[in-house]
Amino acid sequence: MTRLVLATAATAAIAASSAEASPLSPVPHTISVTVSLPDGFDGQTRATADYTNIMGTLDIPKITGQGAVITSIVVALTGSVFGDFSATNTIDARPEPTKNGNESTANFTRRHDAWVSWTTSKTFTNQVAKLGATISIASPDPAAQPLAIVLPLVQQTFTLAPSQVVRGDNLSATASTTQTYDANNPVFASLAPLFLGQGTLSLDVEALGASQFVGSGNASARFTTLAGATATVTVNYTTTPVPEPASLALLGAGLLGIGLVQRKRKTV
Repeated sequence: MTRLVLATAATAAIAASSAEASPLSPVPHTISVTVSLPDGFDGQTRATADYTNIMGTLDIPKITGQGAVITSIVVALTGSVFGDFSATNTIDARPEPTKNGNESTANFTRRHDAWVSWTTSKTFTNQVAKLGATISIASPDPAAQPLAIVLPLVQQTFTLAPSQVVRGDNLSATASTTQTYDANNPVFASLAPLFLGQGTLSLDVEALGASQFVGSGNASARFTTLAGATATVTVNYTTTPVPEPASLALLGAGLLGIGLVQRKRKTV
């Protein structure tokens, strides 16, 4: 009876240990980090092109763990640009002529037609004020293209008569994109290993806002340009568990039990 119990216990121990030591299914995990850049104010500057450049860093803990394998990297980026502008035709408007007391109608008509012609020639059409931005999140590989980029743009077209001032207030534009890097993306093979290991991976996020005035003649413009961004990087990965030390000890106990049974058989 003692032999039977020992043999049964040993067999059970080996069976339990073997079950736990067999390959286990990968366990999925997700880590997600978000950073938001505040809107940057570059002041009011009289120029044909004006810029505001806001920088930030998105810090992602690198992936560790037994048998860690990255399955996908998802980059979501939203960028905005907004601001105001004013444009002025700096040519002074001539007052519309009035008829003198004894002036002939023909002479007055001539002077008035000349005034209309001058006014028309000094009126600038197709003047364009543009507010745009380039929002990007850099790759951890300095030599690679950005992981994501958006180009929000808003513009207004107008006409400027002599001495006229045209204003555009609260102009804004927003653009978003989501880029997924996985086995179907040719960049994934070189990108994924950069997210593995110890420490932190830092990615630069940049919001470059630009204002531009496109016009002719004696026209000038003033801009207030702001830009901002929100970036999120999500890393999906798996780890594969391995048998715990207790399972290995159980296996050893099972083998020891078999050895005891064999010794007792020899002495009987």
